[in-house]
Amino acid sequence: MLLSDSISKLIPYDGWLVLYKPIGPTSFDMVKQVRRLFPRKTKIGHGGTLDPLAEGILPIAIGEATKTVDYLMDEKKEYIFEVCWGEQRETDDLEGEVLHRSSNRPTQKDIEEILPRFIGPLDQLPPLYSAKKIEGKRACDLMREGKGVVLKPSSITVFSLEILSHTPDKTLFKALCSKGTYIRSLARDMGQILDCYGYAVSIKRSQVGAMSLENALSLEKLAVLEKDGILGEMIRPIQAVLADIPAVLVTPDQEKKLRYGQAVVYLQHDLILTDQICALCINDQNKVVAIVDVDGRSLRPKRVFNIK
Repeated sequence: MLLSDSISKLIPYDGWLVLYKPIGPTSFDMVKQVRRLFPRKTKIGHGGTLDPLAEGILPIAIGEATKTVDYLMDEKKEYIFEVCWGEQRETDDLEGEVLHRSSNRPTQKDIEEILPRFIGPLDQLPPLYSAKKIEGKRACDLMREGKGVVLKPSSITVFSLEILSHTPDKTLFKALCSKGTYIRSLARDMGQILDCYGYAVSIKRSQVGAMSLENALSLEKLAVLEKDGILGEMIRPIQAVLADIPAVLVTPDQEKKLRYGQAVVYLQHDLILTDQICALCINDQNKVVAIVDVDGRSLRPKRVFNIK
């Protein structure tokens, strides 16, 4: 092994990778594969589960970025998905058995007329085959064990929903939505309203916050980059991914206090801030120091980062 290879194994990595998950593996499978590319004790996590039959962006948190997973999960997500009309399936996707069939088919005009009912704040019932927990067990696992499952609706928001293309049997959509949204449920519910049934035949997550498909890398590409010793160049800094959180520059003295869990007064801040707004503190080396709650002019550390 070259000396440069040995040194690369010792470099601490902190940030986000934009990983492309193909159809088939679970999100956990992908995380396990990514973990093999980094030093053994590196913390690895992901920012939002994708179903095995879904593909697209799977944000991967590396090192100290794992402390920001909850913040990335709050970002808006964009999906491109295709709905097949005429069948309702047990899993609301290709995998499940057919429960009901209909010879009805919606026209594009029929679909356009019902779209406003699926835009805005919604109470959405998750699929029975989902990762929703019931007394500590996933609903999908309970269903596979033959046990009855009763799920409660979740509060979600669909910011936009549009038709990309339409044929008599299938319609391609693009949706921008909040965390917790199940595209399979959206397909199922539209089919019910249209009185023709429907299920998601394909789902692709095309954007998560500032992450887009144009920046996504496959596992195979990551392995090549790791072999070439340049994988670190693909890792996005925490502040670039959490671009929706306002950033403030702190002095060395303020940085020291924040790292000890102490609140600091930030008189230089020229934004009008209300109670408990979140902010990202950056030092003069453009390294993330902490995520703080802003109370007037006071910055109270909520997550402190140990980035060298």
